[in-house]
Amino acid sequence: MKGRSGLILYPQNNKKHSEQQIEFKIINNYARYIITNEGSVFSLNFNHKGIIKEMKQSTDKSGYKYIKLFNDLKIAKKEKVHRLVAQAFIPNHKNKPQINHKNGIKDDNRFENIEWSTNKENIIHSYKIGLNKGPRGDKSGVAKLKEIQVKKIKESLLDKYSDSEIAEMYGVIRQTINNIRNNIT
Repeated sequence: MKGRSGLILYPQNNKKHSEQQIEFKIINNYARYIITNEGSVFSLNFNHKGIIKEMKQSTDKSGYKYIKLFNDLKIAKKEKVHRLVAQAFIPNHKNKPQINHKNGIKDDNRFENIEWSTNKENIIHSYKIGLNKGPRGDKSGVAKLKEIQVKKIKESLLDKYSDSEIAEMYGVIRQTINNIRNNIT
């Protein structure tokens, strides 16, 4: 791929790069590095032929790609690639603090797949696309019974007592017991 300055850049994984126009910009606060609109990072340390190669990215425990960059003082800092792409290619006129991956794939850092967002917008999006289903069972904030209690109700109590009697024993409404009996809850 030939950049604006005439440098030849060699990506490590050609399959990742589409045939679209690939743009690159110098990374803010790191003048020795450039980033592409597809999320590739290159160090401007040239070999004797003026060739630079794509830097390897790592994945953090949350599944996001990051890269270790050195500033002018030779101090290293881990930077998340999606944030670098957003800062370089996506205007943030409303000063939103987070970046959302539109398709929910955390390592798809193409500029067309990310957008600036608020924490609330990010959470709502995660529910809409099914990434976040929320807490289930007794971990839910609205659960009235613990999982062990539901098991006891299912195992023995349903045969011996009415739904109303069981509801009174556990301090819940009769419909809750009915839902347990019918495997709804």
